Amino acid sequence: MVVSEGHCSRMIPGWLNGTHPSVGEGEVTRTICFTQVENNCSQNQEIRVKNCSGYFVYRLKPTPWDHTVYCTAADSTLSDPCQTHTVLDQPWRKTGCSKTKCTGGQWKFDSNLVDKWYRFSSSGAWKIPETVVRGHRCSGKKPGWLNGPHPNVGEGEVTKTVCFTKDKNTCHWKQEIRVKNCTRFFVYQLKPTPCCKYVYCTVIDSALSDPCETYIDLDQPWRSTNCSHTQCSGGQWMDDGNLEVGWYRFNSSGGRMIPETVVHGHRCSGENPGWLNGSHPSVGEQEVHRNVCFSSGENTCSWSLEIKVKNCTGYFVYWLKPTPANHTVYCTVPVDRRFPRRPFVVIAALGRNQAG
Repeated sequence: MVVSEGHCSRMIPGWLNGTHPSVGEGEVTRTICFTQVENNCSQNQEIRVKNCSGYFVYRLKPTPWDHTVYCTAADSTLSDPCQTHTVLDQPWRKTGCSKTKCTGGQWKFDSNLVDKWYRFSSSGAWKIPETVVRGHRCSGKKPGWLNGPHPNVGEGEVTKTVCFTKDKNTCHWKQEIRVKNCTRFFVYQLKPTPCCKYVYCTVIDSALSDPCETYIDLDQPWRSTNCSHTQCSGGQWMDDGNLEVGWYRFNSSGGRMIPETVVHGHRCSGENPGWLNGSHPSVGEQEVHRNVCFSSGENTCSWSLEIKVKNCTGYFVYWLKPTPANHTVYCTVPVDRRFPRRPFVVIAALGRNQAG
């Protein structure tokens, strides 16, 4: 790439007139051009270059003219984006930020983002979601989500597509990005978005963290199976239709685990209460898939939703999704004798009015 005069400490800069070699080419001869005002390569000199698989070495000679220097630049083809990236610590990117509630009334956008590698790392989350994000989320009018899975470590850098939602069009606009799995986190080579409040969203990633440590605490006594109709909720039917996808721990006087037996309608402060159609896992089973049934009238499983559950040796955590119908809720019961009560640390408190 041509370097104009005055750069590289205000000298006459030298740049490589050609490409660097691959590892297999061994040592090669290349020409260094020294930029002058009217002629980009009026002065030049041959050097030797070798690719050492991670860096280059050069056999240089003294420059033959006054005030001429060899220039340097960062090389993204040799640097590892897992090591060289910019951290974005912006909690307002999380999918739970509806409209401008996380930004003091201000819409956000990524049209001024510089094209380079980034890592998301904040209390908001650290991974672009792999499922559709509804409009007016992540503090932007047109939120962006990954249209496909993240790569595993062995895949290296891969090209993926980010979709941006506008109203009911879940892929109103597309953008190709680069993604790499760095074992404990992902990095993304992002590009500026168009105008008009397009943003890249984030979620917590259970695959890169332990959900026993990174969960949202639900301290809501109205979820108890003992709560009939709206007696525990001030006359209001509750529902989990606006619950964000993520890992949760139930921790209240109303219960600490989803019941494993049928819960009939009009319990847990919802018209359609949810119960676990199966057993909770043991510690050794790690994360497991289970189905939650939601009762309606005489039908004890009008709707079914697949969730994930993990036994954290003393409590359970649940990977929950928004419920499928009006006034459908996840119920709770006191933890059974297999899991005696013990002290806990509240990670985050999230009431119903905050859960959207």
